[in-house]
Amino acid sequence: MNDIGKLNGLSPASNKVLLELIRGMSYNNVIPVYMPIKKMIANKLGISIHAVEKSVKEFYNKGLFIRAARGVYVADPNLFGKGKWTDIKKLRLTIEYGKDGKKQLSSNISEELQLKLGI
Repeated sequence: MNDIGKLNGLSPASNKVLLELIRGMSYNNVIPVYMPIKKMIANKLGISIHAVEKSVKEFYNKGLFIRAARGVYVADPNLFGKGKWTDIKKLRLTIEYGKDGKKQLSSNISEELQLKLGI
């Protein structure tokens, strides 16, 4: 985890936030980032909620997280995974950009999860 933080230029505080969020990640790489979760992380790490929010925005901007809905992210499955490797290696998300700059997401995650996340 520290290597991912260093390769992406994360501050030590952001790296700690990342670790906490990844610990709470589901087996489909879904990470909820609602206010109660942000408060728990802020309290645990002794930082402000604003610092947690800033870190999450940084993870999104650097491509570590993909926004699925308000307060719900999917961790890049090429970097993070939870569970058995045989299941993780099947989880992939592809992001393609058209000539017009529009982003198109495609994934091989379960159809049910895709519908929930709007992917």
